[in-house]
Amino acid sequence: MARQTGTKISGTFGNVIYYKWRTGYYLRIKGNTGKQALVAQKQAMVLGLASNLSARIRKAAVPIIGIRTDRKLMYRLNNALQQWLRNSDLKKMKAVEKISSLNGFIFYGNPIDSYFATAVSVKRKAAAVSLYLPPPAGNDFAFQVIAISCSPENRDDTKTYETKISTVGTPQKVDLPLELREGCLTVVILSMKRATGIVGALYS
Repeated sequence: MARQTGTKISGTFGNVIYYKWRTGYYLRIKGNTGKQALVAQKQAMVLGLASNLSARIRKAAVPIIGIRTDRKLMYRLNNALQQWLRNSDLKKMKAVEKISSLNGFIFYGNPIDSYFATAVSVKRKAAAVSLYLPPPAGNDFAFQVIAISCSPENRDDTKTYETKISTVGTPQKVDLPLELREGCLTVVILSMKRATGIVGALYS
């Protein structure tokens, strides 16, 4: 069994059983009572790590998503993180410029790119990261940006940067003063009046 981190859930979702035991909350894969097989142990580790990263990202994003108790949102973000972690060995993985399961993740509203003439992008140069905003497709907009850096190995290591941007109908490059640290997941969240989503997800 694996301990839940950042969540206190009881119930069955897919092939995962979430439950309370004594004073803690745990999870396990169906059909793996007693000693789990190696594959089940790895899956439990992925579920626990994804749950922890999800909780830290959502907590850091409170200034733009509010204090939400929407479990559907939590499960969607957990699943997006699980997709990445299942196919990754963090100890061997090299830098990733774009994590496909996270890039474009929608907290609410329509896809962020639908409000711009071309796609919003996040690019890295050495240990720095920049947000590239194309002209908005329509009226000018005001945006709020939060960049979050999380260490999967150290659950207490989360750094954030927050800023506000106003567009004037021309492309903009916004340098985010959040260092891309080795072994860390970095996500950039863009929020506007009608939508909030992840526009960049990188691993260093």
